[in-house]
Amino acid sequence: MKVESTAPGKIFLSGEYFALDGALATIMSTKQKVKVTIEDQTDVGNIFYCSLIDECFPFNVNNSYQIDWLDEDPGEFGLFLELSIKRMRVKPNNTLFTIDTNDLYFQGTKIGLGSSAAVSVAILNAINNFYGLKLSEYDLINNSMELHKLHQGKNGSGLDIISSHADSNLIECNKYMLSEYKWNTLDWPKNLIIKGIITSQQSSTSSMIEKYNIAKQKNIPNFKSLYFQMTKILEEFSEAWHQGNSSDILNLLKKQNILIKQLDHDFDLGIYTQEHNKILDLADSVDLFYKPSGAGGGDLGVIISDDALKMKKFGNELSNMNYYIVDLRK
Repeated sequence: MKVESTAPGKIFLSGEYFALDGALATIMSTKQKVKVTIEDQTDVGNIFYCSLIDECFPFNVNNSYQIDWLDEDPGEFGLFLELSIKRMRVKPNNTLFTIDTNDLYFQGTKIGLGSSAAVSVAILNAINNFYGLKLSEYDLINNSMELHKLHQGKNGSGLDIISSHADSNLIECNKYMLSEYKWNTLDWPKNLIIKGIITSQQSSTSSMIEKYNIAKQKNIPNFKSLYFQMTKILEEFSEAWHQGNSSDILNLLKKQNILIKQLDHDFDLGIYTQEHNKILDLADSVDLFYKPSGAGGGDLGVIISDDALKMKKFGNELSNMNYYIVDLRK
């Protein structure tokens, strides 16, 4: 028997940090996906194969559903398998587990597409199908969220799990909808183009969120003012998406960016790195929209426009500057 499950990465187009406090977020599922495969083997024991490092790790599972690695311990690379087997209480027997995250990495480095959330969703879907657990959608989402929390800590909104689970191109959701495992599916306007730009600076989303939570407690009046302004923009943003109005979407993205930059400046979060600011200035000079991809800063930026020729010229210019441009939409 062989089971394969995939889950996409994500890009936060709006909401970002403010989603942690209830604001409506718009999230795009990417064409880049995690793939988890579980399959029977014949008398060779249990094997975990990690495509990212191209290595196999034999293991047993004890009566407490804990993995005993027989040779080398894969460390961080095997943590999702350890946590999911223990949480779902399954005991593999001559089984090969493959976790393929290559799509969400560039030259061995994460590119900021929510790989942890995607792995959480894909591995639990695969275990559910392979072992015939017959979990409901509610249980799949809930267990994916709990697995993600175990792996990442308690930070985060959980919306990246919803996006990976929904795998429906574009959704909007907030933490109140999330509590009922609901989201709205949106259409992407045909004339709106989005590309990813891989930058050289890396960051940790969990540490950025921690800085945000500390800073907002120290600057409550300032935060309340920014939050009020942002929620008004996000209400208009939602309406623009529902109407498929790309011009309004781009204008509201620019308004949102002003507040994100103010948040970054006032709270000293480091969302806009020196490299992001450099690309932003270049994009502004040719009237294109640019932003970091989400709450993490660093990693990946996105360029969005309804002008295909401008996008092509700008992409060529960035390529000449040794930036790697990546297609994100399916």
